Amino acid sequence: MTAIVAVVPGEPFDSHTWSGCSPYFLNALDRAGLLRAALGATVGTIEHRVLTLLMAYPNVDRWRFRIGVNTLRRQMITRRGIAQLARIHAGSYDTILQVGAFYDFTGIPGKRTISYHDTNLKTLARCLPAADPRSAVIRAALTYEARVYARAQLIFTMSRWAADTFVRDLGIDARKVEPVGAGINVDAAPSLDGKRYDEPNILFVGIEFARKGGAVLLAAFERVRREIPKATLTIIGPPVRAEAPPGVEYLGFLSKREGDEGERLIAAYRRAAVFALPSTVEPFGIAFLEARSFGLPCIGTTFGAMPEITREADAGYVVPPNDSGALADALIAPLRDPSACAQMGKNGYERRRSYYTWDGVVARMAARLGATSSNS
Repeated sequence: MTAIVAVVPGEPFDSHTWSGCSPYFLNALDRAGLLRAALGATVGTIEHRVLTLLMAYPNVDRWRFRIGVNTLRRQMITRRGIAQLARIHAGSYDTILQVGAFYDFTGIPGKRTISYHDTNLKTLARCLPAADPRSAVIRAALTYEARVYARAQLIFTMSRWAADTFVRDLGIDARKVEPVGAGINVDAAPSLDGKRYDEPNILFVGIEFARKGGAVLLAAFERVRREIPKATLTIIGPPVRAEAPPGVEYLGFLSKREGDEGERLIAAYRRAAVFALPSTVEPFGIAFLEARSFGLPCIGTTFGAMPEITREADAGYVVPPNDSGALADALIAPLRDPSACAQMGKNGYERRRSYYTWDGVVARMAARLGATSSNS
């Protein structure tokens, strides 16, 4: 049976690692009897400070991005991770599963290396201003990632869209790329008993307000409010604003891991009729899965995996990025028809429960790993 050492970008079972996904994914691997050990691949405090100085750049966003993708940082992380790996009995595992390409474990003798991704840097470099592909730092990072992908035995992705980008943008053999989905970072989906859709409340959840399309949503909501005067918009993630447009409420950042904040977040999901996250760039979007767990129709954009997540099972809509008019239309339609809204919400809820779970992700990985082992 496959025995895995998983490598994640941070403390493995910390609830903040990898956007909160790490402990849920690792626990699912453990429940399936596949997890031998989990390693957190990080740089030390002093190393991080040195890299921060070396990557100094006038633009703050580019500065942060350059630090994150820098190949020297990746090499440091890999060395620290390999040192941790050396403390694990080599005969106790046969597979290394690395989340992302922030490090390279593909050269460990006698071990199969697989990776798991929501996207890749080459795809992002075409759409993120901070990821200028002409930069020497980005070019080096692209070369680094290409080597990792070429040497990995299997590449798992969160979506069909991501799988296609590996084949199309990087020229990876389609036979070694497989979409396995992603899961939601809660223990169980709440019941929809008593869920109502007659209050025209729209919910937005996202810290990066600009990238997540917050300004476009505010512009669209002005028209929604004119046509549906009772409509309201709840915004979670960015700081609370002293002055908000009519009908708009800012709740600030709410952590699902904190008692009172978690309860307020759940209350916001339960109150909403529609979830909107019109991101300009969104490789996957775990927030859509969370919204579907509360029976909310989801509205996203045509970028990345959002069409795959929101439109499947007739559970939402997508619109072009930065198109406030199309977004307003997509919001008005379900808010005016609570019964249709409820049906879309139910469709998304059932699809989330049947496919988007970490146990399901691990089962799909295990099936492919078993088939690969038997054919190797």
